[in-house]
Amino acid sequence: GGVSLHVMGMQTTTTPTPGVSQDLRELQKEVLEGLELPDDDEDEEKDEARLQVAQGLAALEELVFGAASRSEESKESVAVSRPATGGPSVLSENSVLVASGEDSVEEVRHLVYRFQRLANLSSPGTVDFGRMQLLEVLSLSHNQLRDLTPLSALVSLSEVNLNFNQIEDLSPLFDCLQLTKVFAAHNCISSVAGLQKCQHLQELSLFANALGKDPEAVQELFSSLSQLSQLRSLDLAENGPALGGK
Repeated sequence: GGVSLHVMGMQTTTTPTPGVSQDLRELQKEVLEGLELPDDDEDEEKDEARLQVAQGLAALEELVFGAASRSEESKESVAVSRPATGGPSVLSENSVLVASGEDSVEEVRHLVYRFQRLANLSSPGTVDFGRMQLLEVLSLSHNQLRDLTPLSALVSLSEVNLNFNQIEDLSPLFDCLQLTKVFAAHNCISSVAGLQKCQHLQELSLFANALGKDPEAVQELFSSLSQLSQLRSLDLAENGPALGGK
């Protein structure tokens, strides 16, 4: 069953996520572990091929589970690991095209890039987010992100999943005025000052962050939330003692 919380007179609910099917689990395992490449291929080429397969499977999972996977991924049970090979990855233009299936970054509307050890959105070779004016849905969950500054250029962004990263500051997203759904569970966020700019926001998950460690920050949080007239779903559990958590 779900867990209900009451915040500022609004009922908030978290519901356990359906498990990933065994068939999909086996498909992922077989493809990732059984990918056979010619012996004379360079290691870098093998890694790139495996990366493309991993990205394809992530996109497949997103299609299978749709909004349920995006909105409830704050629970660890939904995760099926598709670890990237090698060190931290770069979200390059080519990576975006492979993951989205589009022919140009200007045409990308949905982008899923999870489990890729992505730590930086500004490193050399990273795609120019300013070119992605049509991007509406973005999932960068299960990475190592800290700084979201480049995402402020995504003027059409409506849904974003940033669960399981190392984010402390969400404020760059507050320039994305079309946002309706934000999932940022399991990060290090201690303040959401400015969130009230996102007047279309309907769903917000900040499960397991650091919002309840500072009583003043809690008052700031409630002030911002009170100005979001369209907000219908809110998860603030596991945010420190000032919010009734750990």
